[in-house]
Amino acid sequence: MSFTSFQFIGFYIGTVLIHYLLPQRFRNIFLLVASLYFYKTGGARNLIFLSFSILTTFFITRKLAGTSSENEPRTKKLYLASLIIINLLVLFFFKYDFSFGPFSWIMPLGISFYTFQLISYAVDVYRGKIKAEKNLIDFALFMSFFPYVISGPISRGADILPQIKAKRTLDVEQWTAGGKLLLLGCFKKVVVADTIAPFVDYMYADYDLHGYQGGTLIILVVLYAIQLYADFSGYSDMASGAAQMLGFKLRANFVAPYLTKSFSQFWNHWHITLGHWLKDYVYIPLGGNRKGVKRKCINLFLVFVISGIWHGSTWSFVLWGMMHGCFRVVEELIQRCFPGTHKAVESQGTENSKRSFWFVTKSIAKWLVVQSLVAYAWILFRADSVRRFLAMTRQMFNFESWRTTLNNISDIFLLTYNESASIATLFKWSLIASIICLIYIDIKEFRSIPDVRIYRDRTTIFSLSKKWLRYGCYFIIILWIVLIYWFQNSIVGQTSSFIYFQF
Repeated sequence: MSFTSFQFIGFYIGTVLIHYLLPQRFRNIFLLVASLYFYKTGGARNLIFLSFSILTTFFITRKLAGTSSENEPRTKKLYLASLIIINLLVLFFFKYDFSFGPFSWIMPLGISFYTFQLISYAVDVYRGKIKAEKNLIDFALFMSFFPYVISGPISRGADILPQIKAKRTLDVEQWTAGGKLLLLGCFKKVVVADTIAPFVDYMYADYDLHGYQGGTLIILVVLYAIQLYADFSGYSDMASGAAQMLGFKLRANFVAPYLTKSFSQFWNHWHITLGHWLKDYVYIPLGGNRKGVKRKCINLFLVFVISGIWHGSTWSFVLWGMMHGCFRVVEELIQRCFPGTHKAVESQGTENSKRSFWFVTKSIAKWLVVQSLVAYAWILFRADSVRRFLAMTRQMFNFESWRTTLNNISDIFLLTYNESASIATLFKWSLIASIICLIYIDIKEFRSIPDVRIYRDRTTIFSLSKKWLRYGCYFIIILWIVLIYWFQNSIVGQTSSFIYFQF
C-alpha cells in the first residue's frame, strides 16, 4: 500500500478518525492492528517474519534485562549476541541468499529497516540506556508502526516507546504541522520524483543507454540524484507527517543534503537515522576516533562498506559503499594535513570574510566536487552491474555539444510521453519549476535547522506572513500534485513505487 495511493488515503483517514474517537486505553491496540493490516497488504507472508523478529526480541530482551551485569556478565552478553545473530541471520537469509534465487519474492518488506531497529533496541537495553519493555502490545507497535515499518526513518526505543505510553490528545498545531509534512512529502514524490522516473527508466531500459553520451548522460546522472532524493526524502516526510497527525514525533531523515560542502556534512544530512545508527552501533564500538588516525580511517571505511552491504546484495552496492568510504577517508586526511579546510575553522571567520571572493569561490568549488562525486556514485544504485557502471562512465566522457545535449533531452521527453509534444513540454516545464521549488525549500530548511540530531519543527518552510498567500500556496501545491498524478496514470500508465522499498 503506497503512501500516494487512494487505498492509503482511505486507510489513513479512517485510522486517524477511529484513533482519536477511541478511549486512550484502546488506542495502542487499534494502532497495532492497523499497522499489521497495512504491513499485510504487501503480502501475508511478511507478517510471519516480522512477528518472529518481534517475539524473539521481546522475550530475549526481557531475559537480558533480568540478568545481572555483575554476577552473570557472560550470560548477559550471550543473550545480546544470540539476539543480534538471530536477526542478522534472518536478514542475510532473505536478502543475500534467496535474493538471487527463485524465492526472492518472499523477502519481507522493510526487513533491513526493522532489523536495525530491533538491534538498536536490544543494545540499548544491554547498555542500560532504556528499560526492557514489559508490554508486548506497546513493543509490537513500536516495531510495526505503519508510517516507518517499511522504509524508516529507523526509530529508537528511547524516542518512540515513551510516546506510545503517553496520553495522546488531538493537538491542532501538531496535527497541522503533520499535514504540512504530508503535503511536502507528496509534492517531492509525485511532482518531482515521479516526473523524472519515466525519463530515467527509459534511459536505463537499454544497456547502451540508446547510444547517448557526454552531456546527455551527465544530465541523466543529475536527474537520477534528484529523483532518489525527492523519492526517499518525500517518503520520510510523509512518514513523519502521518505519525505526527497521530501524536508521534519522528526525527528528520533528510535535511537538504545536496547543499552540503563536505562528505562528513553530507552524511549528517542524508538518511540521518541510518547514519546515526551506524555511528552508535558500529563506528563507536569499533573504536571510533579514539585509537589514532589510522584506526579512525579504517573504521570509517568499514562503516561505509557495511552501509553498502545493508543497501543491497550485489557488488554494485558494495562498490558504492567503498567509494564513499574512500571519499570520507581522503577528506579526513586532507583536513588533518590542511587544518584550514576544516569546517570548524571556517565557521570562525567574520561575516566580511565569508563574503570575500576567495571564501565564496572555495565554498562553491568544494560543493561542486562533493556533490559531483555523490551524484556519480549514485549510478551504482541504478545500474544493474559494475560492468554497466564502468561502461556508462566511459560514455560520459565522450563529450558532445550542449546544443546536441539539449536536443537529446527534448527528444527523450517526447519518447517518454508517447510522442505527444504538448504533454512532453508540459512535463518538462513542470519538472524545471518543481526543481526550482525544491531548491528553495531546501535552502530555507537548511538555514532553519542548525542541528539535525534533534527534532525540530520543519514546517517553517511554509511560514508566510499573509494568510491568503499561505493558503494560496497550499492550493497550488495540491492542484499541482493532483494534475501530475492524473497525467502520470493516464499517460504513462502508472506512478512509480518508492525506490527504497527494495531495501
